[in-house]
Amino acid sequence: MVRVLLVEDESVILKSMTRILEGKGLVVLAAANAPDAIKLYAEHKPPYAILDLHLPGGRTGLDVLEAVKKINSNVKAYLITAEEADYFKGRAEKLGLTGFIPKPLDVEKLRKLADSFLEDEKL
Repeated sequence: MVRVLLVEDESVILKSMTRILEGKGLVVLAAANAPDAIKLYAEHKPPYAILDLHLPGGRTGLDVLEAVKKINSNVKAYLITAEEADYFKGRAEKLGLTGFIPKPLDVEKLRKLADSFLEDEKL
């Protein structure tokens, strides 16, 4: 089973995304904040992560990515954001972010991303 860390602080979005990803056959490790996300990642070390940019407690998905990269530098991570601002893109690039998922979420694009995770694991 292909595992993915999903970090989203809005419960409705977290549940919806979890349902979509699980519907594609992924095992979703869901967290609503940075500390829980980092703990889940350290325990399970999934090859993929989908991280919301803004998280509670003044933390960001990039903070989670930085911690995760220390555990597994090869993790493929995607940042969920509605922002087009450049202030975080330099840091994201430096951390090796794989890509962005724009808000509002496009369900079909999320399904295609899940398919790409499954295809990668077949190789």
